[in-house]
Amino acid sequence: MSIELPDWLRGTLLLGRDGAGNIIPILIDAAGQINVLLRGVDVLGNVHTVRTDAAGQLYAILRGAGGVDVGVDAFGNLTAVLKGIFGGALHTIAVDADGRIEAFLMDGADQWSQTLRVGTAEASGRLNPIHSYDWRGNVIYFCDFGLGIPSGYTTLSGAGAAVVLAPEYWRNGGYALKLTGGSTVNHLAQWNVNIATTNTYRLGLSAEFSIAPNATAFELRFDLDFAGLHKSFGLRVNIATLQLQYINPAGAWANFHPITFTPLATNFYKMKLVTNAFTGDYIRCLYNDEEYPMTMYAGVNAAGTGAAYTTFSVGIESRNAVNDVAYVDSFVVTTNEPPPP
Repeated sequence: MSIELPDWLRGTLLLGRDGAGNIIPILIDAAGQINVLLRGVDVLGNVHTVRTDAAGQLYAILRGAGGVDVGVDAFGNLTAVLKGIFGGALHTIAVDADGRIEAFLMDGADQWSQTLRVGTAEASGRLNPIHSYDWRGNVIYFCDFGLGIPSGYTTLSGAGAAVVLAPEYWRNGGYALKLTGGSTVNHLAQWNVNIATTNTYRLGLSAEFSIAPNATAFELRFDLDFAGLHKSFGLRVNIATLQLQYINPAGAWANFHPITFTPLATNFYKMKLVTNAFTGDYIRCLYNDEEYPMTMYAGVNAAGTGAAYTTFSVGIESRNAVNDVAYVDSFVVTTNEPPPP
């Protein structure tokens, strides 16, 4: 069929193809509007017409496989409860106060059979092998002395006392901190590093060390201002008496557990001290394969000095008339340590 149009009009015929491949003209209504009828296929293959309301609005009802509708609140927000499967059972996935889903890496269990949540910063810190003795606490500083001796200062007493970098014996990085105790006076060689004090108060300090040919003692300690007071803590291996010692409230070294120790430059021992800077009490110590609770002990609580940093120290006390040596590696400072059980 042909249609005659005036010369000043141009007509267009719209054609569409149906499901069988037939070409069919597309029609318009009396107002020149093209109307579209939407159809959908259900799971059984049946065709159904998609409807609109009286205002021509298209609505969709979301429905789960169990026949339960997904709800929308008065503001048009779509609400969903997310669940995950663990052990064959469904568990609801929670969000924080801002509606964010938090995701964390989880260790299966540490060497103390505790499952730990690990953030990305902590995961990065753990990529370094020096943080391998005790995984608890968040690392805020570590050093293997592979790039030299960090900025700090030394405390020396006695003839021949020294603190140098040494390549003879080490665990990581190709170098160790070599402490040579003085042969006279207080027989001390100590290295100290100042680190800005954090607002978390359960602090840890660990290191690996070896002794040659022998010594009176090797120690870890830290001093800081917290909660208006100056706090001092220390952990010492008294090699002469074979005792673990701590700094008591009077500032003296006190025995709390017997140990064994074999001085040898190639034998590196591991030691860690954890304290509560808020209360001024100890929490625990680790010495090689043993952990000892220390919550019954307190450190020094003195008048505040106003220091904005914590001083972490390692040191050796040599025997009289001898320049004993300690090699120190894997120096790690932690915060946010877990509380005692």
